[in-house]
Amino acid sequence: MESLRQIFNTVQSVSKAIIALCMIAMMVVIFAQTSTRYLIFYSIPWSEEVSRYLYVALTLLGLNLAITSKQLVRIDIIDNYLKGSGVSGSFVSRSPRPSARAVPHSTQNGTSEPICAPSSHSA
Repeated sequence: MESLRQIFNTVQSVSKAIIALCMIAMMVVIFAQTSTRYLIFYSIPWSEEVSRYLYVALTLLGLNLAITSKQLVRIDIIDNYLKGSGVSGSFVSRSPRPSARAVPHSTQNGTSEPICAPSSHSA
């Protein structure tokens, strides 16, 4: 089991390195395209395709990392709705995370107040 975890961590590290290389390559290609278009009035014909393929690779590899680190965006309006009706136990799986977190923000007078409070209703 430990060897599988080590292999998984190695694959994740390689994915992070590939993501970094794709991001750097995409930035270089887009910068070169923009520079040549406005400085020497020549457009690189392959730059749009390369940047699009790199963006797709970034998305797919980044999705893998987001799933494994549980950083995906959650929209749980249906879950909250079913929670109030008593149906959630048999149809919807619950995650241990709260549905809404209080995120402090600074107001004009410098105090921090939560933007939203965790849902307090219980079924």
